[in-house]
Amino acid sequence: DMIHNVVPSDAQRHAFLKQLLTTEVRSYIADYLENPSTYYDALVELKKRYGQPQVVARSHLMALINLPSVRDDDSEALAKLNRTLHGIMHTLRTGGYKRDLESGMTLEHVVSRLPSQM
Repeated sequence: DMIHNVVPSDAQRHAFLKQLLTTEVRSYIADYLENPSTYYDALVELKKRYGQPQVVARSHLMALINLPSVRDDDSEALAKLNRTLHGIMHTLRTGGYKRDLESGMTLEHVVSRLPSQM
């Protein structure tokens, strides 16, 4: 429900879903990741297997940990990092995991992924 309030289209939600899932989870729902029209089917499968909020939060925290570093001259990667961070932050805040999001270690790690010129 959280992402549905922020991201306007199913195609965009589908893209975020593909981007934020771990390799293991992506392989579990691979049949639903080829076409944006299967977005809701993917959600049903994910709820069947991972319907616990803490699993969702852990997945998003892992996505934060696995963020790639952005080079100084890569504005496209910086924009992608920004979009990813906004989605993760919103999900964690609305899911009641604000404290995890705002921990010093999390902040330090995310800042370490920014271009050195920032």
